Formats: sequence, structure tokens, C-alpha cells
Amino acid sequence: MPATPVGEFGPTANGLLYSPRTMSRLQRIVDSLNLRHKVCDLSRVYQGKWQG
Repeated sequence: MPATPVGEFGPTANGLLYSPRTMSRLQRIVDSLNLRHKVCDLSRVYQGKWQG
């Protein structure tokens, strides 16, 4: 018997963390970001900030 999710999100009809409505919204956001960043400029130097 699977555990019932509790807490901030609660149980959902699809068994996932987010509801189908939220998943649809997230899918649109991800799709738009994928279209915006289709190509990576390989001539540019990318540097991360030091973490520590």
C-alpha cells in the first residue's frame, strides 16, 4: 500500500507531486525556455562564481 502524500502539496489525482493543471503550466514554461535557449554560443567564455 503506497504512502499518502501529506504536507504542503497533499494528495493529487495523478499521484504526482503537482496537479495536472500545474504540470501543464510548468510544461509551457519549460517549452518557452527551451525555445529561447536553443543554441549555445561556443565562442563565449562562461565562468561560474566561486562558491565556498
